[in-house]
Amino acid sequence: ELQVVSDALQSSGCLIFASVARPGYGPFYAMLQRLEFKFRVKVQLLTEARGFAGGQIWAYICEKSPSSESELAMPGLVRVILERGGILGSRPSKELVVCTKNPEEAMFEHVEMFREHCYGPLEDDSGAWGLRTGDGDEPLIVVDAGMNLGLFCIYLQRHLCNSAQSRPVICLAFEPAPESYEIAVRNLRDAGARTVDHGARMPETGRAIGNLAPGSLEVHVFQMALSADAGAAESFLFFPESSANSALARHRPDAKWPAGAVPGSVEVQVPCCRLSDALASILGGGEEVTSVAGCSWPLFLKVDVEGAEVEVLRGLTSEDWRRVEGLAVEIQGEEHLDAVRGLCASAGFGTEGGGSGGLRVALQPHAFAGPEAPELWMLYGRR
Repeated sequence: ELQVVSDALQSSGCLIFASVARPGYGPFYAMLQRLEFKFRVKVQLLTEARGFAGGQIWAYICEKSPSSESELAMPGLVRVILERGGILGSRPSKELVVCTKNPEEAMFEHVEMFREHCYGPLEDDSGAWGLRTGDGDEPLIVVDAGMNLGLFCIYLQRHLCNSAQSRPVICLAFEPAPESYEIAVRNLRDAGARTVDHGARMPETGRAIGNLAPGSLEVHVFQMALSADAGAAESFLFFPESSANSALARHRPDAKWPAGAVPGSVEVQVPCCRLSDALASILGGGEEVTSVAGCSWPLFLKVDVEGAEVEVLRGLTSEDWRRVEGLAVEIQGEEHLDAVRGLCASAGFGTEGGGSGGLRVALQPHAFAGPEAPELWMLYGRR
């Protein structure tokens, strides 16, 4: 198979073939990486294959590249097709391709967000997450705590910023792992999202946003972890082959897996900041302002940070909490669930089952079988 593909690529402008060879591993993909300077290689899962050891059949699409250099400088990076171009609702949609080191993880996240709407909007919401729609030019501020591959920002681009009548969206996205951050920034820019890369520091002055047209999305990305305290650096456990499960080391993300099944990891030091400080740095006020009290733009919080959810929410001032109109938080463990419920109640979100507003909590299926893996919940809140 290696020889057939290699010979065909030498004389072809485009080659599409199927294989049980998993993307990103072994001599097969190593050959494609070497040819990357001549071909753009994308992959798509065709079907779950019965009778094969790998259990899957992959399509490889290799097209002549206009570049003389490889666009995939990071070893092991794969382009995965998550959606073919076509019609999304009543409008045309572009092909959705993301770069990743783990194609299955990218596909899992895509199903969770784009099909199951794990972060909302909920079926009985009026509009997006039940938020007030405004007059079309008042921006919605979205926080993406736990950006990973950048798919939630792309979800916003495709489902919330989908017409000239949609309100503009400003998203603050946080990903502390350097490798995941680099991949996410690439994916956002490849998707055409206006992306402002702040790296591991916050702007020194406020009003860092650009001019926003209706239906536009502006993403401010930070290579930082969110915390209740500003300025500290923390140890972060990064799993290159399972990046979505990476977390601050003190939350023991390796305890999710059964003994002997923990993937390889790298421990790195990452900078931390408070969420209200980041909001002030982008939306106005400068260094001396610790909240955006003069800003009336509503906030939506998406938090999926593998055990650090309580610290993220404690990094909001009471003034900024009053602007939060909706939230979707993944929560690990009963102690954290009680703490998040308390923070939401103090912020005026009411209780569960409180009619059109309040909180909703749903127990999540667990993908791991480790004896110390905490129970998982999704908590949704809206005013």
